[in-house]
Amino acid sequence: MSAQPTSHLRLVETGLDRLEGRGPFRIERRGCPRYEAKGAATGMISSDRGTSIFGVALVDSSASGLRIVTDRQPQLGDIVSVHFEGSPVAGRVGRVVRCRDMHAVDGLPAFDVALDCGQAGPSFAA
Repeated sequence: MSAQPTSHLRLVETGLDRLEGRGPFRIERRGCPRYEAKGAATGMISSDRGTSIFGVALVDSSASGLRIVTDRQPQLGDIVSVHFEGSPVAGRVGRVVRCRDMHAVDGLPAFDVALDCGQAGPSFAA
């Protein structure tokens, strides 16, 4: 008697699923694959209101965008540059296309920010 093949596939939650409070199914809106990113970096917002520097946690990355979590609330359209440790040059630059309040993680403010790295560029008078 031959053994019947069995499937060992199972649905799993990723770190992103837990962050967003969702199950294992996701609808992809980006036109290219995204990959989970881990680590910390330094962010800089440039807008007509000035410039500010702050810490960010990386969530995911694709060729066209970057997703970060930070305690600063950027406005839609702000330019955010993300600088990785040891480099004076920004690793990624993008325009804020979504900013969602995560309702204070551990009592601290937290914002889930999506950057479109394909349309970055100043839209304000210098």
